[in-house]
Amino acid sequence: MKEESNIIPLRFTRVVFGVSSSQFLLNATIAHHLDQYNEKDSEFIAKIKRAIYVDISFGSKDDDTTFELYEKSRESLQRVGSI
Repeated sequence: MKEESNIIPLRFTRVVFGVSSSQFLLNATIAHHLDQYNEKDSEFIAKIKRAIYVDISFGSKDDDTTFELYEKSRESLQRVGSI
């Protein structure tokens, strides 16, 4: 018969932010949500995924195109509840 142990194994049931892997987890989470919208605007989603790390940063030759990219990225992230 096994002896009872005082050790109780525990595990995280939520993602812990604030540790060194949190930037990776944020990137992976946003990329996962963006994949859900890939069929609707695949070119735009590809641009964001290439530019994403912790912050989304991209540029363009003119201000109108840059603003359009900003608006589309904001709308996409609002749909998935990121902002």
